[in-house]
Amino acid sequence: KSIEYGMTYWLTDEDYCDINTEMCRIAWRYIPVLELKAKNDQRHADLAHAEVLLKKHGLSLPGGAE
Repeated sequence: KSIEYGMTYWLTDEDYCDINTEMCRIAWRYIPVLELKAKNDQRHADLAHAEVLLKKHGLSLPGGAE
């Protein structure tokens, strides 16, 4: 059972609730940095893909892909 299916059994299960809760507590502080990195990585990938498609059609991004 997993969170992807909307279930929280992994967090509330009495056998592992203590360790799972602690992992969530510790991981929480890293989430903003990880989200920012993911957003920047996706932006870079999107712009690189756009640049390839524009080049294919003889075009370019104004000012380059910054």
